[in-house]
Amino acid sequence: MDSEANKKARHIIFYGHYCVQNSMLSMHIQRRTGIKCTLSARYEWMPEWFSTYEHVVVLVDANFVRRDPLMGLIQEIYRSKKNIPMAFFNLSEGHFLEKMIHWAQVNGFFYQSTDQDDLCDGIEQLFGGSLCFPKHLTNDFISRVRERPVDDVITINSLTMRELEIMNMVVKGATNLEISTRLSVSENTVKSHIYNVFRKIGVRTRTQAMSWAQEHIKSHCSSLDTTR
Repeated sequence: MDSEANKKARHIIFYGHYCVQNSMLSMHIQRRTGIKCTLSARYEWMPEWFSTYEHVVVLVDANFVRRDPLMGLIQEIYRSKKNIPMAFFNLSEGHFLEKMIHWAQVNGFFYQSTDQDDLCDGIEQLFGGSLCFPKHLTNDFISRVRERPVDDVITINSLTMRELEIMNMVVKGATNLEISTRLSVSENTVKSHIYNVFRKIGVRTRTQAMSWAQEHIKSHCSSLDTTR
């Protein structure tokens, strides 16, 4: 009884073309999982889905992807502050969507070689809070975001006030051009400061630097506030 009630509290939103293949897949998912599956051929989000269903998983057909509407949908879901996992299926190896692995809202990739029952099992895992990425992508992502061991206090203290100021802007999503305009310096000067930060904290990419700054600069500022 509890299991049936739990299934009724869940909903799968399937974004894809209206066609026989997707209609049959939607019915198979619903039959196999016992969870309501709604096929939508428009990138729109219904507010009532938040209030009607306790748990929602968004499934997107990679053949249906249109960049601007998709980005709008992802941002809308993210702004809702709801924990709604999104997964893409029908991917080919090396598909550009694989680059979205670092996005908080994207929790799974399923490929053209994934059979329908494995897809259903993956959807169940998404509802359970698991990530469903192929091992090689997970390993590659972890290797890119890992940091070398450093002494946080020494590293923070090695950054200049200008470098800290720039990294705070980087964390907020500012581009080099936006930072240079705000600080009234050249873009090359901003690049030079960011390169120096990379060298001091031991990272190689902007994504790694942002991850480091979000954790260490914020906590450093908080500790300063408590000692004042």
